[in-house]
Amino acid sequence: MKVAEIIPWTAAGVNLALVLFILTRGTRSTLHRVFAIWGCSIVVWNVGTACMFSARNPQQALIWARFLHFGVVFLPVSLFHLCLLITQVSRPRLVKAVYAFAFCMAALNCAGLLVSGVHDVGYAYYSVGGPFYFVFVAGYTGLTWATMLMLFLRGRKAPPFLKSRINSMLWANGILIACGNNDILPIMGIYHYPFTNIQIFPFGSLAAIVYGLLVSHSTLQHQLLDVQVVIGRFVAHAIRLLFMWLIGLVLLVSIWVLFPAEFSASSFIAAFCVLAISSAVASLLFPRLFGSGSDTWERRFLGDRFEYHDQIRAFIPAIPQHADIDTLLDSLHELLTKVVRVRNYRLILRSEDSRALATARSYPEHLAPALPGLTSESPVFRFFERTGAEYVGSKLLLALPGATDIERQTRESLIQYDAEFCLPLATDLDIFGLLLLGQKADDSPYTATDLSLLCTLTKQLSLFINQHRLKNQLLHAQEVELLGRMSRGMAHDMNNLVTPVQTLLQLIAEGIPTDDLRDELLPLATRSIDTLREYIREALFFSENSRADFKLGRLDMVLAEAVDIVSQRCEQKGIRMIFTPPPEAVVEMDKSLIKRTVSNVLGNAIDASSSGTEIRAELVRLEKTEPDREWYRIRIVDQGEGIPADNLQRIFTPYFTTKNRGDEQRGFGLGLSICRKVVQIHGGSLKITSQPKLGTTVFIDLPDHQLRSKEPSLESVS
Repeated sequence: MKVAEIIPWTAAGVNLALVLFILTRGTRSTLHRVFAIWGCSIVVWNVGTACMFSARNPQQALIWARFLHFGVVFLPVSLFHLCLLITQVSRPRLVKAVYAFAFCMAALNCAGLLVSGVHDVGYAYYSVGGPFYFVFVAGYTGLTWATMLMLFLRGRKAPPFLKSRINSMLWANGILIACGNNDILPIMGIYHYPFTNIQIFPFGSLAAIVYGLLVSHSTLQHQLLDVQVVIGRFVAHAIRLLFMWLIGLVLLVSIWVLFPAEFSASSFIAAFCVLAISSAVASLLFPRLFGSGSDTWERRFLGDRFEYHDQIRAFIPAIPQHADIDTLLDSLHELLTKVVRVRNYRLILRSEDSRALATARSYPEHLAPALPGLTSESPVFRFFERTGAEYVGSKLLLALPGATDIERQTRESLIQYDAEFCLPLATDLDIFGLLLLGQKADDSPYTATDLSLLCTLTKQLSLFINQHRLKNQLLHAQEVELLGRMSRGMAHDMNNLVTPVQTLLQLIAEGIPTDDLRDELLPLATRSIDTLREYIREALFFSENSRADFKLGRLDMVLAEAVDIVSQRCEQKGIRMIFTPPPEAVVEMDKSLIKRTVSNVLGNAIDASSSGTEIRAELVRLEKTEPDREWYRIRIVDQGEGIPADNLQRIFTPYFTTKNRGDEQRGFGLGLSICRKVVQIHGGSLKITSQPKLGTTVFIDLPDHQLRSKEPSLESVS
């Protein structure tokens, strides 16, 4: 068998295996079915190419030439459809049009109008284009370049998770264009590369392995996001090996093209088998070469000198990415106990309130939390404050000749904690903690590299904890300021509301007839009491830790009901409400809270709008950014007065309002604060953009279900 025959058979086998693997992940997915069409097109093309190259006469070669072109005509079309699905671009009419073009080309191929004959170029037969072959080439070229342009434009604005999939498709399309045009040249009568005597080699079949892997990678990654299919370690390992073998195969083919006389088919097969076997054995003995797997054999050859150093180096820059101190300390615990493998450790931190020292984390957990005799005036703290040292060894044999009294006292005080080394957690002005490390589990000593990395780790840990404490102090100061502002606002508003009631009672006490008060002062006092109760209810809602009653419900219907509630106010004010019934959106939510939130936002839009303007209420589904959740956006747009930049930064501050206080229909500066709290309870976000005189847009983003929640009942879905 010739090398030119081996390559397409290999490409057909690899892509057939990829098609079968994708289909085993599920046949109900449109993405999987389109991938199957695309993969089968490659298989048909490569099987036909291999059989045409091995044909013994022109009649056999012509049959296989027409057979392979059935795969060729559907290859760019199905790849275009696949790219649309992965990039989440919906163009149903365009998809139908390109498939119609492919079926027309297939019909012309049956009639002998696409491939009219074959031509022997010396080492194999090649197709001869028919009357409509140039039409196909033009369509193929336009479609592939349009696919590249669409992927490029979509990739510029795509989120990171989608950009990597698009990049894989870009590479696949680029290889298809380059190698596909290479294979078309002999069909168009060009048998040698320009300015050379080198015959054109069918690189398209060789490249089919590459872009088959790239497209399947993009498809699988997309699938991981949609249906949470986990590729096993064996499959991931096999894919890595395939890429290594592919590189070797490309190099071997290049040598065969340059030196055909010195490189036979048997030597080609032998060299490739040596490469495949050696790489497979190396991947088992040295799995770190592939970044996964058990490293038992690697430990026997190289020991364990470098592995945990790499993991510590990787952990240090990841410290600022932690959300809070607890998650950071959990990660630190894993690092010290499973990577560095210490026998014991203590992390001691000073309380911000009592200034007392306490054990924040320890291993083993049964270590006594008490710290007898350890205070901010202990020798260890005075040692670090005076010397500025990065660590101190607690073993007496580590003491250098000429050690100071404070250094000896420090070591003696640390012996009771069974610590090998002590590292300070400090800022420029203060030492607020200690990290005490015991011996390693295997009794190996700490090296200079160990101590250098641990010192860097402790400095980054100190920086993170200090920043977190400063943030808490700032939040506390803001809460105190907010409490004062709330108190002033409540006192002012309640005084205004209580005044009519007090006046009414005084007049009654003075003997004024109730008939004279009923028509004027009594309604005002009653309205003030009702408004005061509403005020207190809003204040209680804002201050309490509210819990929503989550159930599955129709968000589109909730939006429609909220629009209906405010429609009468719109008519009275001469405002046009534009609301197009959105598609069905089932969301886990508290319907009453969401309805109240949307009604409040719509009410604000009405207050800010003048007669003759319009308000638009919309519900759209956002692009998917999470593997197991959909997101929906309620968008409310008005053409009102807008919000000045200074006020826009304060609109969510409780008790901040630009409206008249005490009005029975107007709030007290708690409306948007409550709205944002409701949305946050639902795990969503509320954003507002506005420009003076140009209107305001409110965005309410909500997920379709809550994380780490029980499955809600299906009642109320209607």
